[in-house]
Amino acid sequence: MGKFDRNETALIQKEIRNQVQLPKIGKVEEVFGHGAAEDDSNFEANVTVDGETEQECPILNPGNGAIDIPEAGDKVLLIYTDEKQNKPFVTDTVWTNKDRPPVGRAGMYRRKFRINDSEDPSPSGPGDIYFNGYTEYDKNPNAYDKTEIVPEKSVLQIAKHAEGDNFTPTDQESIPAKIELYDAPIEDKSHVTISLNYVDNEASDATWGIKFDLKTGEFKIVDPKGFGIISDGEGNFTWHHKSINFNDVLLGNGPLSL
Repeated sequence: MGKFDRNETALIQKEIRNQVQLPKIGKVEEVFGHGAAEDDSNFEANVTVDGETEQECPILNPGNGAIDIPEAGDKVLLIYTDEKQNKPFVTDTVWTNKDRPPVGRAGMYRRKFRINDSEDPSPSGPGDIYFNGYTEYDKNPNAYDKTEIVPEKSVLQIAKHAEGDNFTPTDQESIPAKIELYDAPIEDKSHVTISLNYVDNEASDATWGIKFDLKTGEFKIVDPKGFGIISDGEGNFTWHHKSINFNDVLLGNGPLSL
């Protein structure tokens, strides 16, 4: 390439940069919610970028009835569709070298809902609330094409735990609280569980709650001291109890249905 060609290319590139603004990363300062059907907002945000604040930037939502709105303090990606566009669009939250993502796995979905329990500890124990979705495969999804891996087990979960603890939803023990749908055909297992390990911010004597086994029909009801009821799914019940007052028990006959 001759000197003239190089200069011409540089001029063209400069003109493109003048006409098109590249995406930028900014910090959300304030969010304007869509709180009523008759309001004028479709979710906007004031975003600081390059030391200046872009006012009321539209936030692009995922669509299909979903809402995923950044919070004040989040780092977001801004796109500029036109050099004359007064307001860039907020496309998504991003991570930086300073604001790093939580530990996780490829293919994982996670959304954190923060809890401030620094002054008033939560009865459900320490940590924030997470909405998790995850599928485990027969091979590492980081290293193989998705068409070459086979899903083995999946989990959908609402859980409470500390940042960085028990970050793989299919391998969690003794977390304060979780509601979980677990499905693993390769293990011939499927269950719905409400599992807890805390009472009034103190660890309980047993993992308690209720578990429904969708393979056998068995279910368990366990209290924080380890007492409870087991049904084998065939109408037979086993009581593990410390004491029972039969004067307060109402006995019924025949099948029931929810």
